[in-house]
Amino acid sequence: MELEAERTKEIGKKVKPKKIPQEVKMKLFDTINKDNEARREEVKQKSLEITKANERPFSFHERDLEAKKAKDNQKHEKIKSKSFYNPVPWKVMVPLYEKMVTEDIAAREERVSRAA
Repeated sequence: MELEAERTKEIGKKVKPKKIPQEVKMKLFDTINKDNEARREEVKQKSLEITKANERPFSFHERDLEAKKAKDNQKHEKIKSKSFYNPVPWKVMVPLYEKMVTEDIAAREERVSRAA
């Protein structure tokens, strides 16, 4: 009897949910990721600036850069001027159709002359 009374009492209770805090509703993860990405980019730019400031190229460094640029330009020119088609065969270059027509006319004339 007592158990049943406790059970009915527990079943009759209504659960009141607590309100969700505003901190949970905010999308903190996205803001943290954006901040980290911005920080990474800033650190990357600073490290590149420091490296450029400390860089002292050798005497041949500029010469190598110019040679590399010239080589790249030559590659692009070769690619533009290169034709990827095979050369036209000589058999096609000869006016084959005209030759066939003249042979047919000659064969017809021979047949006509034999028949007559």
